Amino acid sequence: MKIISIDNHTISTDCIGCSLARKEFDPYGGIIFESKYFIVAPDIEIPIPGFIIISSKRHISSILDFSQDELSDFNQLLTDTRKAIKQALPNITITMVQKENRPHFHIWFFPKFDWMEKFGEKLSGISELLVYSRKNLKKETNLKELLNVNLKIKNYFEKL
Repeated sequence: MKIISIDNHTISTDCIGCSLARKEFDPYGGIIFESKYFIVAPDIEIPIPGFIIISSKRHISSILDFSQDELSDFNQLLTDTRKAIKQALPNITITMVQKENRPHFHIWFFPKFDWMEKFGEKLSGISELLVYSRKNLKKETNLKELLNVNLKIKNYFEKL
């Protein structure tokens, strides 16, 4: 599969989760936090400030596949990631999305900005929003905001 990153680099990989875990590329702004079992990072393709993903390092597709250690690690990361986003974007609500049809478990922290209202409140609107964001948000001011938000989130984790 080929993916065009936020900074317009082409990433070729059989598994984006494995490539991220092996550090074969950096997401725009870098990895935010890494634990023994998971990586916290901005989305690779979608330039929305605060759009953060927790991804497993190994091939598991469901929370049901977690070991006890992974579950404990994930629960802490889930809480810490949400707190970090809240600190960086205090007035933004989040929709969390997790799909079990991928080789790597991942959960999206999807922020809700005022400009997104035109896409509606349903989860089905997220697909349209992702396409729109890929095409229209790679502007300098938005990319600076994305890096600024990512830095605030990283700083939260560094203080833990």
